[in-house]
Amino acid sequence: MGTSGYTYVDEVSFEDGEVIFEVGSTREEGSTGFLANYAPVVSVDIDDAASMRARDIPNVTAVNDLAENVVAEWPKDTPIRFAWLDGHDWPYAHHPPSDWEGQRQQYLARGQEYSMEASAQSHLTIVQHLAQHIPPDGVIAFDDTWEVPDGFDGKGKTAVPWLLEHGFRLVDIGDIYYGRAILRKTL
Repeated sequence: MGTSGYTYVDEVSFEDGEVIFEVGSTREEGSTGFLANYAPVVSVDIDDAASMRARDIPNVTAVNDLAENVVAEWPKDTPIRFAWLDGHDWPYAHHPPSDWEGQRQQYLARGQEYSMEASAQSHLTIVQHLAQHIPPDGVIAFDDTWEVPDGFDGKGKTAVPWLLEHGFRLVDIGDIYYGRAILRKTL
């Protein structure tokens, strides 16, 4: 749905050689250009048009691929100080399915599953690769993620608990209407 969780980058201090890893290149919210003001950005998107827009932004390397593929091959000598995860879309249940039909068709045309489960699995796979590249006090931020009585829901439904078990602490969490989760790696 689009939160401004990426603006948490303002709370991060970068060292030489560190980058920002963005999953889901800029659309309406302008995250890629905003992030590029802080450090070099590697912006990953499977959508050709989104990658083309990101290529035109200074200080951005646009990669047209699945983030799962890119982060699995991430170079060990390139630390990621801040990661903004706004990738595989989440079809909110409180909207009628017709609201997501165009998006669903785009996913199916690329051979991707479009479901809540697929979104959560995508983000879990990403963080399982990503966590090792985040230095102490580095941040992973999710869009479309919120707390529910028995845990978390949205894109980070399974990824947030995994991170909490692997050296991260929750700094901020939104609700279903302003869903975002911000986690910092403990020292």
